[in-house]
Amino acid sequence: MKQSLSLFIVISNLLFATGRISFNLPPIERMVVPKNLNLMVFNHQSATGWPVDTLKNDDGDPEYYLSPPSLFFASRLSPTAPCTLLALMFAKQRGLSRDTAFPVVAGCSLVICKDTIVSGQRTPGRRLIIGYVRDSLPRGWYAAWFIYQIFPYDTFRFSAEDFWVGYRYVRLSTNLSDTLYPLADDWGDQSRNAYGSTSNGPWYFYPMNWYNRAIVKYEAVEVHDISVLSVGNSQGFFLPNPGNATLSGLIKNTGNVPENNFPVVCTVYTETGNPVASWSFQVTTQLGVNEERTITFTPNWQPTTNGFYHIAVRAKLPNDARPSNDRQIREAQVSTYPAELRYDDGQRDNAWAWYRRGNGWANKFTPPYYPTYITGVRYCTWSDSWPVPGGTRMLAQILDDDGPQGLPGTILWQETVQAVRGTFNNVSVPNIRLPPAHFMSPTSRPIPGFILRGWQLTKTHLMPSQPMPSSMVFGLMIQLMVGTG
Repeated sequence: MKQSLSLFIVISNLLFATGRISFNLPPIERMVVPKNLNLMVFNHQSATGWPVDTLKNDDGDPEYYLSPPSLFFASRLSPTAPCTLLALMFAKQRGLSRDTAFPVVAGCSLVICKDTIVSGQRTPGRRLIIGYVRDSLPRGWYAAWFIYQIFPYDTFRFSAEDFWVGYRYVRLSTNLSDTLYPLADDWGDQSRNAYGSTSNGPWYFYPMNWYNRAIVKYEAVEVHDISVLSVGNSQGFFLPNPGNATLSGLIKNTGNVPENNFPVVCTVYTETGNPVASWSFQVTTQLGVNEERTITFTPNWQPTTNGFYHIAVRAKLPNDARPSNDRQIREAQVSTYPAELRYDDGQRDNAWAWYRRGNGWANKFTPPYYPTYITGVRYCTWSDSWPVPGGTRMLAQILDDDGPQGLPGTILWQETVQAVRGTFNNVSVPNIRLPPAHFMSPTSRPIPGFILRGWQLTKTHLMPSQPMPSSMVFGLMIQLMVGTG
């Protein structure tokens, strides 16, 4: 048995959640695209001679198309220097039921918005333009990039500031399949992908990258920008007491000139914000444009007081053009046994519900001591106010992480329980023992600024749950009680 395990709770019409998720989201249906999808440029003549400075979030290999296309799908794009917007690019496909022997014609509304912050969430703000075009996909074509030229060229200038671009389709035919559908990756930064019923909101956010791009021309200026992508902790989220963790930070030169001779600092704070440890590393070897580097802080952090901590890494480049990406934070819990292992702060902020039997959520825990005995689990549900009617019966499970790629696998324990809504529910576990074992840490890097430790199950498919920004409460409100034998 491996040292990490997944606590997996299957729920029926009950809620587990944190973060800002609206209760009244317009529904999005995801449908798998055929492989390999060849994304050609349909109106390519208009792009001839343009500079190849393309802002994008997608990886170029779409996995899904989205329905209904009548929603606005907007993407937040980030130029690294003052620039002029030359054109918009959106990738779209016809419905699977549509015969490629016939052309598809659809109306398309385009929108460009300023980036603004509402209640701490970056969101499409003031509309700079909303326009309308008629798109057509010729016979034999299944999907394509569409390019929309901005004229005159100097209409939209941005001073290294984020902006949003998006569109929606208006069906011109009574044939339900006679339209075009947006394309998306299977995963993405939730803060960069929004959708809504109208171009002026309200906007909702989804962890999939839409295939929305912008072609820009940068001004000839030097941009100094160092980003912190992630924070490393060799002992993971749950640390023993005393701990002995190697802390690190992954930085990247996201400007357009090489950089050197700047400090990167790491500070550990208590849950109340008091600094308890700090390090500073001076970067003296040149960091090239787009180069990444891991900064390791020595000596190790050796906490001796139980509690929750925030580990912050900040790049302190003089005259940095984008201070908003200079800092990343991750959390850690130091404990002695017996202990309650948890990711949440104990306060319910919001909720998410499944409306089909057999769907559920899971949290993954890596205990700080071995051998470990699991003595109980706690899970928090939303109140009777939503959903209505909702349910109270659920299946609680503890699973090993021996599934594919460390996903929940072997069931170690399960029990059907009757939940009390609106509070934490305690379930005793018959002392499951986890013996010492070798544990291989995952090598994949999390999305910068996000913590991925929750999983959601949809009947037969298990995937990471929607990530929450690390500045917010994150992780499902599922807690694990552990002790030593």
